[in-house]
Amino acid sequence: MSAVISPIAQPSPSPSPSPSPSPSPPAPQADRATPRGNNKASGSTWICFIGSSRAATNTAVPPQLRESLSNPGPGNSPGAAVAPRPPARGRVVLAGCYGLDVLARRRFLTSSVASACAFALGSGSARAIGPTSELSIGVVRHGGQWDHRPEALRRLLWETGKRTSINVARERTVVSLDDDGSDEAGALFWQPLLFLTGEGPMPAWTPAARARLERHLRYGGMLVVDAPSPSDPFLLDAARELDLMLPGLTRRRLPADHVVMKSFFLIPRAEGRLRLDETLEGIDLGNRTAVVVSKNDLLGAFERDRFGTWRFECEPDGDTQRERAFRLGVNLMMLATCLDYKEDQVHIPFIMKKKRR
Repeated sequence: MSAVISPIAQPSPSPSPSPSPSPSPPAPQADRATPRGNNKASGSTWICFIGSSRAATNTAVPPQLRESLSNPGPGNSPGAAVAPRPPARGRVVLAGCYGLDVLARRRFLTSSVASACAFALGSGSARAIGPTSELSIGVVRHGGQWDHRPEALRRLLWETGKRTSINVARERTVVSLDDDGSDEAGALFWQPLLFLTGEGPMPAWTPAARARLERHLRYGGMLVVDAPSPSDPFLLDAARELDLMLPGLTRRRLPADHVVMKSFFLIPRAEGRLRLDETLEGIDLGNRTAVVVSKNDLLGAFERDRFGTWRFECEPDGDTQRERAFRLGVNLMMLATCLDYKEDQVHIPFIMKKKRR
């Protein structure tokens, strides 16, 4: 968290004419650059950027606030605080005060300094809101081998943070479908994206577990089912649970122009550690795809061992295929958070231009 508060001294008004021959004292010089639009205000103007942004400059002050600070009314004291330089990334929260008397402004500045120090001490990196603003990925705990790719989602989170502007968490989040009051049960509805994966048979879920996951999906969540191969028993058991959870809704093959294939990267086909089925399957709830099924061991392409080397080779195209698998993973993250905005008409010319290259 980065929050820096600095006074910006404003030029003093010109002194009234005096019979004394001595020249008027020079106006105090600002110890930092004065924001545009604030050169008419008297006293010290404060502008507070709490958070960070790639474009966190003085021009980010809203025009109405800038005008108010430039032309204070009678009895009003402009107040704000400014970061001397824009941090590397994140978002901007502008905290400004106007129309405060001296004591109120002091209380505001005191509380601002205390809040800034608390946020700065609580986080070593620049964050907009805090850990709750970080996007994690939930992995569903079940009675089978639910954790056979323990490092894969951590790597996908890292790649997503590096390639996009999404503020991601460092670790995945394990969630439980059982409503047992545990932290894992409570974490279910905080995760917009869930991965259901496994190897070998998966025991049947309880009706209550199916109802909780169905509620998560109908309230806007997204589930990715990742099977290690098209013939693995896990895929059959996962299909059974989907049929029981969403009766009357059938899986369909997602077309090549589905939004998941262009939500961030343009992807020609679905791949993972394997390339045995080049299409994804999905289940739609209304006008959005809430369930995506991959049969190519997508997480297997992301898995590293404790020494940092890739645990599996990608077949048949090696690291080139691994890169395409990461792009699909990033697209799934973007689809879960941004839905189908890439279907908007404004994006179509750019997408067509990229496809022609």
